[in-house]
Amino acid sequence: MAPKNKFTKEEMVEAALRVVQAEGIGCLTAKAIADELGTSTRPIFTYFGSMDEVKQAVYAAAVRVYDSYTKAGLKEKIPFLGVGKSYIRFAREEPELYWLLFLTRSPEYSAINSMQHLQLLVRPTLMNIYHITAEEADLDRMTGTDRFTMELSAGDTLAVQFETTKGSIYMEIKEPDESSLYAGNGKGVSEFTVNIPESGTYSIYVEAHHAKGTVYIQRIDGKNALWN
Repeated sequence: MAPKNKFTKEEMVEAALRVVQAEGIGCLTAKAIADELGTSTRPIFTYFGSMDEVKQAVYAAAVRVYDSYTKAGLKEKIPFLGVGKSYIRFAREEPELYWLLFLTRSPEYSAINSMQHLQLLVRPTLMNIYHITAEEADLDRMTGTDRFTMELSAGDTLAVQFETTKGSIYMEIKEPDESSLYAGNGKGVSEFTVNIPESGTYSIYVEAHHAKGTVYIQRIDGKNALWN
């Protein structure tokens, strides 16, 4: 008779999550989980058929951690602002989980998937508090023009995920001298990087017309992603 497993599946997922929180998803191996639990790798594969299954479970656990931040933000006096603040706090306090959910590019793990999940989580609260429809509550439905600035250094890279599914979205990134570094309308789905040629204040303009879509911009400095 095979010995009974000392650890539950949930305990193994929690151990795997701790590994990712400390070292990143790239360091998640059966041995790393076993070391975290103080056991061999054999019990891991009693519950999981492969490391891909382990990673899927860790991704779901990371989403639950992010959800706890979002739910705390929704309890603030201004829920919409609270959600934004909780997003920034999550990025600062859980940088490896933030990287997994928002900066990993794969069909299973992407910023678009994470933001769509956030939309489903936030929508009922916004509808209830502001007495608006589901369509009005959608975070990705936009009309109007927005501008924000980023302090960037020569050699930095902007990682951009740009998608327009309805209406039109136009984005332009301008250098410190106001010359255009990038301009486009995000038709379909587009993921690309923009190299920063010189240090200074860059302006980013987003103009939307009855649009549904997403625009994500992350500053990447070496191995670290910084949020602005």
